[in-house]
Amino acid sequence: MSSQMSTSVDLLVRSPVPWSLGTTVRRAFGRSGALSIGGTLVGIFTLCGIIGLVLLVLPHFKGAWYDQNLSSALERPLSAGHPLGTDSIGRDLLARTLAGIGVSFTIGFAVTIISLVVGMVMGLLAGYYKGWLDTVISGVIDVSWGFPVILLAVMLAGIIGPGFKSIILAVGLLNWAGFARIMRGYALSLREREFVEAARALGIPDWRIITTHLLPNVMAPTLVMASYYVAVTIIVESGLSFLGLGVQPPTPSLGQMLADGRDFLRLAPWQVLLPALVVGLAVFGFNILGDGLRDVLDPRLSRPQA
Repeated sequence: MSSQMSTSVDLLVRSPVPWSLGTTVRRAFGRSGALSIGGTLVGIFTLCGIIGLVLLVLPHFKGAWYDQNLSSALERPLSAGHPLGTDSIGRDLLARTLAGIGVSFTIGFAVTIISLVVGMVMGLLAGYYKGWLDTVISGVIDVSWGFPVILLAVMLAGIIGPGFKSIILAVGLLNWAGFARIMRGYALSLREREFVEAARALGIPDWRIITTHLLPNVMAPTLVMASYYVAVTIIVESGLSFLGLGVQPPTPSLGQMLADGRDFLRLAPWQVLLPALVVGLAVFGFNILGDGLRDVLDPRLSRPQA
């Protein structure tokens, strides 16, 4: 009898995650068209971003995106030695585009990971404990969301100067609040569930309840949110760099390439179309990936109806 009771309590306390995320996602790639398309696009751009980082970091490859050659200025795509053409001062657009993807993806992933971790911790703590802690964290969230990202970037650029730090701080200070707000809602709902109440009744520490029972249940929406937030960060980074508040020359950036090419739009439209197409496809890929993950990881959408 005691063995049966122990088993019943264990089943009650156990967090009701009905599937393994890793196994579900791997199987879903073959079943979900959105997940396959989005995953393929994100994979391609991630590979391009890694190549771009190699070009940026290793001094041996700096000349590929940095060297100027005025005699080769504004060469068309598919020209000899320059598959995607050159810009107004003869720099190779293929190398600069790869380097720009590396910059955008590095900032996008870095900001999203930092915002995700901070927002998840703050949101789960606020939703689980409620009371004064919830009031303080919710107030900070509301204040953070009260600042437009462009205004915050201008303020930070004036304090610490434009560049990587301004972008990461400006976007991160807003993105974490979005994660925290949604995680708080999930935590408020989960803390009233039977398995959490049973765990508290058995004297299980709060930190273990949060990490063992709450955290696994918010991983699915977290993955979906993360894919969307990477896309948002790429757009914001490109916009800030276009305005001159982001990555500074000579480091390439997709937004900076758009700004450099706008004066030659009629003469050499590829200077603008190329980075614009890259930003558009990258954002599309992450959005489609998020839709696919949502369809697969949401049990209400992924399970066939009876």
